[in-house]
Amino acid sequence: MIKVEIDEGSGFCFGVVTAIHKAEEELAKGETLYCLGDIVHNSREVDRLKTMGLITINREEFKLNLEELKINRKQKLSSVSYGQQKKAMLAYAFALHTPYILLDEPTNGLDITSRQALKRIISRSMDDESTLLISTHQAHDFENLLDHLVILGKGEILLNRSLDEISNRLLFARTDILPAESIYSEQDLSGHFSILPNEDGEENTPDIELLYKAVLQQPEKIKSMFQ
Repeated sequence: MIKVEIDEGSGFCFGVVTAIHKAEEELAKGETLYCLGDIVHNSREVDRLKTMGLITINREEFKLNLEELKINRKQKLSSVSYGQQKKAMLAYAFALHTPYILLDEPTNGLDITSRQALKRIISRSMDDESTLLISTHQAHDFENLLDHLVILGKGEILLNRSLDEISNRLLFARTDILPAESIYSEQDLSGHFSILPNEDGEENTPDIELLYKAVLQQPEKIKSMFQ
């Protein structure tokens, strides 16, 4: 038989105690405190500090986001371009997994490859318990990620509908000639791109930019389609 004796002081780490006390002090001030990875290897303590307001950044996800956006982790943020700084901040924001993320023109300053990477990060990071609010003039960048649309104009909410409801009520179609029932239409080299009443319930994908122009120029017509 093997007899094992455990010293009462074994495994004690003053660094852990100091880290916890420092976190408690900052959180007691009402400050927002972030930690890259778990502050200690004790899930009960991590959960307790979380209830006090500690936000843990997922280290592996942050690293993955940086790699996806082609950010060199060894570079100082102050030494890189505006576009690189913006990508680093986006990588950081989505690693936080906060209940709400607000982005204002997130694709400004990003090249095409980075815009595609950002959409992959958004798709991977968001879940049913997260809400992402995007304010942008580059609607095409996010069309396949949205499930709800709010259009503002002159200080008012002109449209506030889900994408499903919009596609059920409105049909976005390309035609050679201008349809008589068109609510709003634009002409280009390929013909007419129009918004029509979706009387037959056809499946279609709303074009956000075309809808935005229609709401600003024909607000009453668009509004009547949702009454």
